[in-house]
Amino acid sequence: MLRRTSAYVWDQHHRTEVHNLRNFPHTTWYAQKTVTMSLDHQKLVYFKVTSGNGHESGYVWHGYLTKGKYSSPIQSSQETAPNKPATIVATDYLGHTMTTADIDNSLDRQLLSLFPGTINDPKTQLLAENYYLALKFEPTDAFNDDVSSAYPKDVWTERQVVSIKRLTNPKTSFLKFEKHQLSVALTGRPKFNDYVGYHIGAYAFPKGSGRYGEAMVLLIPPFK
Repeated sequence: MLRRTSAYVWDQHHRTEVHNLRNFPHTTWYAQKTVTMSLDHQKLVYFKVTSGNGHESGYVWHGYLTKGKYSSPIQSSQETAPNKPATIVATDYLGHTMTTADIDNSLDRQLLSLFPGTINDPKTQLLAENYYLALKFEPTDAFNDDVSSAYPKDVWTERQVVSIKRLTNPKTSFLKFEKHQLSVALTGRPKFNDYVGYHIGAYAFPKGSGRYGEAMVLLIPPFK
């Protein structure tokens, strides 16, 4: 079952993209074996997979799939009504979950407000929210791979602005704190007002998470 919005299936040499799993949204893929591939001096585990009808096959990074048959997608966290029980919105390959309780849309919107003229589209926002799983449980390069595979190849996607400090002073507002932290992160880079037309997504750890104050803004250059 596909865990991400976009993921490539490769040939056995990891040179040719043979499929994109987002084109098979209702398909159950069967893992036949695991293999280790060396990429950029790192060893990554891939599954050799075959589609349920046996017509498609290839190699996919293990973190793109989660165990189980296809089921209808859960409602987006941005559309979940308040006061409802927390529901799972993402699961990694080890079974770690992200729920609606791990997302505070009001904090995310405050981060977005710091970058005027940007476009908060659903895909970029969902990718930004997946930063939670990447930071807590997965290799950061796996998150970068997810981002890169979600947009046209000619788009440079390495535009993450990260706040790594935690907010512990209850008298300091979240927005004021993050504006300062992100300003520091933008040192030597374009400033808040320089991303007009960029696609944007944001994620902030909620209060009570133990990581309140840590946040990430994902900025994707304009593309057709």
